[in-house]
Amino acid sequence: MVPMSPSTLDSTLPLENASRRSVLFLLLTMPLIFGATHPFIQGLYTLFILLGAGGWWLFVGSNPNLKTTRRRRRFSRERQVPAPVPISEPVVRRNNFWLLAIVLLLLYIAFTAIPLPLGMLHWLSPERARNLAAVNTLAAAQIKFAPLSYSGLLTFKQGLFYLALLLYFFSLRKLLRRNSEFVLQVITVIVGVAFFEALYGLLQVMNSSLGVLWLPSSLGAGGVARGTIIYRNQYATFLNMGWPLAVAMAALNIKKRPPALFLFAAGMIILAVLFSLSRGGIIAFLGIAAMVAVTMPFSRRNKVKALFLLMIFLVFYGALLGGYGDLLQRFTDIKSGAESRFSIWCMSLPMLFDHPLTGIGLESYVKLSPIYLKNGSASIIFERAHNEFLEFAIELGWPAMLLFCGCLLGGLLAYCRRLQQRRDAIVGIAAFAGICGFFIHGLTDFGWQLPANCVYCVTLLALLAAELDKKPKKVTE
Repeated sequence: MVPMSPSTLDSTLPLENASRRSVLFLLLTMPLIFGATHPFIQGLYTLFILLGAGGWWLFVGSNPNLKTTRRRRRFSRERQVPAPVPISEPVVRRNNFWLLAIVLLLLYIAFTAIPLPLGMLHWLSPERARNLAAVNTLAAAQIKFAPLSYSGLLTFKQGLFYLALLLYFFSLRKLLRRNSEFVLQVITVIVGVAFFEALYGLLQVMNSSLGVLWLPSSLGAGGVARGTIIYRNQYATFLNMGWPLAVAMAALNIKKRPPALFLFAAGMIILAVLFSLSRGGIIAFLGIAAMVAVTMPFSRRNKVKALFLLMIFLVFYGALLGGYGDLLQRFTDIKSGAESRFSIWCMSLPMLFDHPLTGIGLESYVKLSPIYLKNGSASIIFERAHNEFLEFAIELGWPAMLLFCGCLLGGLLAYCRRLQQRRDAIVGIAAFAGICGFFIHGLTDFGWQLPANCVYCVTLLALLAAELDKKPKKVTE
């Protein structure tokens, strides 16, 4: 590829600065309106990502020879952007493999939303074809074309959102590699939003009549921390991606960013996780904390001191909020909660057995759950399976599920091996721990279904990738 001329390079800098601001705007606002869970709001943010960060990567960021110039510095304080750090060839090959698998998943999602002839449906998904034939018979309909998905439009909407996340990852990774100050800005915004959500949630604990924004307190679990997110499980998933970065910022000890402030923010976010009373979120928190404690490059003495201070902080502020009696009660009843989850999983399995290869389509679980979950209460509709891996398998079938799990496990192991060789990558360690907590919590809840959580998880992944793209620091003995 031919390098750009200096005049062309200068003209791309305003677009790059606008892309940075759009990323910060996205991270700052997306969690505040119920985590963008409404389909219309999610659609607006999807369009924003496609036209913003994704557009920058397509037109500018994909050029590996792009560098900056010192001219016209009077228009911006950040005109000089470091050139990208070259990546070793083996890493590029691995990333291309994972990219190919992800693209195949996206293409398959799009395929399930396309109307197909009934004859093809008989071959691909016999159960789906039988249901359509029954509709034609009972309702005297003349359906000749239908998608594999039971909710074609919703599947297409969700697939478009996943495509936007893919472009967002490449855009953000490129931007983070080109400017180290932008890395700190992104982390600061993530920690700041999580801190705000934590404070809001703790206010809801102190005042049980305080709902989520303008919604009544009766919507959702009243008297527990939820912030601006309706469901406490999704709220806990969100916070568990924020506090590890607060710890990382405190560990970096950067000037003009007091470490004590970030440690206090981390403590408050953890406190909000506990008072969300989300059992899955608290278990994920314990896993993240163990991972951070083991992998952070500090002495055992300092880690013990930090743990001791955290315990004092949680005991003191927890006592001010009324103690941990409700939390202990929640874990006392964990057996009934586990039985309820297991019952939902067992009743959901026939959906997978009836559609093993193609699934029922993204966002279609709620369409079929009233039919399959017959042993539950007639007045309750289960919108989610309370296990993201199971729901993913039901909605996309076994082949797509195995491909997804293979990519996930292989990618996490690859990053884990690279982090073992880069113990100085503090931000990468914190981001990796938050990502692992995100997937651990998905085993018992539906935190992935919140668009803001997905965007934040991809942001952590971009921070991790950008951190490992850097040249390792020379260690002097």
